[in-house]
Amino acid sequence: AVGAQERSSCRSRACPARAQCRMAVASRNSEAGAGGEAGSAVVALPPQQRRPDVSAFACQLLSFEVVRYFDERGAYGKLEQLGFQVGAKLVERLAWDHSRFSSTLEVVKFLCKEVWGAMFGKQVDKLQTNHRGVFVLHDNNFTWTASMEVDHHSDESLDEVKKFLVVPCGLIRGVLTNLGLRCTVRAEFATLPACLFNVQVQQELLTVNA
Repeated sequence: AVGAQERSSCRSRACPARAQCRMAVASRNSEAGAGGEAGSAVVALPPQQRRPDVSAFACQLLSFEVVRYFDERGAYGKLEQLGFQVGAKLVERLAWDHSRFSSTLEVVKFLCKEVWGAMFGKQVDKLQTNHRGVFVLHDNNFTWTASMEVDHHSDESLDEVKKFLVVPCGLIRGVLTNLGLRCTVRAEFATLPACLFNVQVQQELLTVNA
């Protein structure tokens, strides 16, 4: 009975690393030749069919191996596309019962709170915007760089960190594109584990009812 209660409790908690684990499925489909930005690499499950939580540390290690796999093949384009596919599918699950978004800012706030919490176990620490389509997301303790050490005087060390920020940029772009915002995303960092993500909205595809 106790074990059943524990499993039930496990299923009720949001897994901060679920999106990272889904990369393994998406990468397998990507290697098989799945095309298109919003392809069917990952199947979104309704809330009642969500799988139990898994180790966040194990998923982080898996994400590192996925990055190295594509790095060895020089396939950075596929790496970003992998993140895009996971982000696009994940947000279908998270926003399935959300009311219609009324503005670009509302969409980005949903990313910073609900989506970021599902992907990384916390909300964005700070959101800045110039109200002209540029948004800067600050994460003072970004999950994927929390365990990294970098020599800021070594270009090789800096390049290594940048490789692990390709997928998160794809995740953000996939989420926003599926919510109606065509954009570009660039990651920056000064002192790890703090990172910021610069989002430039190029086209708003939102349709708002009067």
